[in-house]
Amino acid sequence: IHGLPFHPYQNWAKRRLYLACERRAAGWCDRLITVAAMLRDAALAAGVGRPEQYSVVHSGMPLDDFVNARPDQAVRARWGVPSDAPLVGCVARLFPLKGHDEFIGMAKFLIHRASDCHFIVIGGGILRKELERKVSAAGLAMRFHFTGLVTRQEVAAAMPNLDVLVHASWWEGLPRVVVQALAAGVPVVAFDVDATGEVVLDGETGFLIRPGDIMGLARGAERLLRDQGLRRRMGEAGRALVDPEFREEIMVERIHALYEDLIGGEG
Repeated sequence: IHGLPFHPYQNWAKRRLYLACERRAAGWCDRLITVAAMLRDAALAAGVGRPEQYSVVHSGMPLDDFVNARPDQAVRARWGVPSDAPLVGCVARLFPLKGHDEFIGMAKFLIHRASDCHFIVIGGGILRKELERKVSAAGLAMRFHFTGLVTRQEVAAAMPNLDVLVHASWWEGLPRVVVQALAAGVPVVAFDVDATGEVVLDGETGFLIRPGDIMGLARGAERLLRDQGLRRRMGEAGRALVDPEFREEIMVERIHALYEDLIGGEG
């Protein structure tokens, strides 16, 4: 389970349908794997499965590209970002509930406190034209850079060029992009939703902000932009937290052991 299909922003009928489906499906399962403890707890609170069915295995991914990436002026130049500008990034599909409106709102406040700051939106999706219009209406077109859809390798190359990653999504499981930012040594300012707090340790690897608090996002980003030492300490703490815990090899070993346990139990 990477993310629960029912959430507070659905209409009641859709939420009730998804809950019924999840509860019934859980009855057919010998074991349920969640990528975060919070998802296990939320599922159990919703009546999905029994405690003994659950195992938590963090979502593994290739981390070497992120761990080994270094700032590169050529990457900045590709997206039109000045070489010496503080850079705040958002990496997410351009879809509803991913927090792009809040990211733009945060930028409106932050630009008055960090006048040389630039913002990069990494990802593609159906909302691009709408978001570009909102950026222009806010008078920020010269400070925003939209990359469109890019590969994982391009995300890895771009990540260490950020000073701060802002993750304002309203609905997550355990956000992989936050893990990737921390692996690259980039601190994160994020809404405290779902399992985000399992990787954004408030005051240690970044700042957790109450969902919807756009000023809180801006203050967190500003604090990091103004304190290079804090950025470095949080980035180092973040990298230590996710590497090797979130490597794909670790995930595979744990799932393999779970299968072996189940097979042994049947024998």
